[in-house]
Amino acid sequence: MAIITTRADKGFPLTNNEVDSNFTGLNSDIANITNTLTNSVANLTGATFTGPVSGLIGPINNNTGLFATTSWVQRELGLLSTDIIPKVDLGISIGSPDKRIGAIYADHGYFSANTVSIGTADLSGSNVGGVILPLNSAIGDASSVIPANLASTALDRAFSKTSHDIPISLSFIASTTLPRRSAVVLDLEGTVSTSDTLDTTKFLGISSEVYSSGDVAQIIVSGKVPGFTDLVADSEYYINENGNLSTESTSTNAKIGVAVDSTTLFIYSTSTIDIYSLAVSKIKYTDLSITTASPSSSSGLVYDNTNGTFTFTPISFNNAGLTGVPTAPTASQASNSTQVATTAFVNNALSSLVDNAPGALDTLNELAEALGDDSNFAGTITSALATKATIEYVDNEIGSLSTLHSPSFTGIPTAPTAAAGNNSTQVATTEFVLANGGGLNIDGGAATTIRNTSTIALNGGGA
Repeated sequence: MAIITTRADKGFPLTNNEVDSNFTGLNSDIANITNTLTNSVANLTGATFTGPVSGLIGPINNNTGLFATTSWVQRELGLLSTDIIPKVDLGISIGSPDKRIGAIYADHGYFSANTVSIGTADLSGSNVGGVILPLNSAIGDASSVIPANLASTALDRAFSKTSHDIPISLSFIASTTLPRRSAVVLDLEGTVSTSDTLDTTKFLGISSEVYSSGDVAQIIVSGKVPGFTDLVADSEYYINENGNLSTESTSTNAKIGVAVDSTTLFIYSTSTIDIYSLAVSKIKYTDLSITTASPSSSSGLVYDNTNGTFTFTPISFNNAGLTGVPTAPTASQASNSTQVATTAFVNNALSSLVDNAPGALDTLNELAEALGDDSNFAGTITSALATKATIEYVDNEIGSLSTLHSPSFTGIPTAPTAAAGNNSTQVATTEFVLANGGGLNIDGGAATTIRNTSTIALNGGGA
């Protein structure tokens, strides 16, 4: 830049040479500025700046056409008191994959339902206001992974199709009337209730029966619950704020289970209450005991679930009416007491009684038949014997008879008839003689006539 000499600087008027020198310097500066504007400075319309561009810092919250310097921008961002709104929805990004913001500090973050990516994991919102966590999410550190089946609806639905029909239930005191199959919540006082303004986040289970306020109510907290009507099989059900069942998923409804069929609802394990109920209902070996009651006409085993005591009642054998196939020790064969006689004892006794009797007389029926089925056989025999000769009479009669040696027969003695032609010392009966006698030669001469009769032919001998 040219150095201009002024009258004020000297204190008196300039000389001609000094005036000429000032104009020469000014002309030179004008030429330099013109060259700079021509070759180095862009037009204000459509200009492309190169190199650093500097300017004055505009006023705070200025909203005019002044240049915004870096100092102004940083100062204004630090003093933001209004919303930063993009010109179009989803039109801009803050940072880029290779030009990332170092840190964002915010009190609240509002995101749409689309995914938020954290590393290789994706978070997204559900259509009912919840957050869908990716698999292998952890709490505290990477090794503390939350099992996917901890809150798996798919696992609950599959279990509902099994044959396990015993639900998990727990007893509570009802603080209101509980209709049968009503949705129940757990109160802060530890009681249970239901209403038409239900806090679905406190859903506990389903009332098994009708209970009045103050009753001990049995609440089914997990498992199959029968007794419903018009359920849609295989559809998931929710409890709304009115305490009614619904198949609609909303931000205020709580999913509680799935319909097994039109009348049975399977309640999901939606809390840790089912674990508590199992802990309450479990027993230890020392919790059980057994006692024996007095004998009775029927035996039995009864369990008291209030104190864990089994009571056994043995059967009384006083006038006992035995059933089935009762057994007892078999007494020895010589036993003659009140001991029970088993079938083995009786069979052995009968075998000893029969002993070696012939097959035709080894049963009572056969013996009866042998006795002529006469129930008074002894009397019959006694009467029959009374008509017979006595032994004394027989002995006397035999004594009066001749002996076989040189007997002297009287009356008409008989004997067996010998065979024809017999020629021995056998007695010849009249029958034998008549059959074999023929003609007799009285005088020893030749017989001329033969008769097979009792007539004897005599011819005077030799005639």
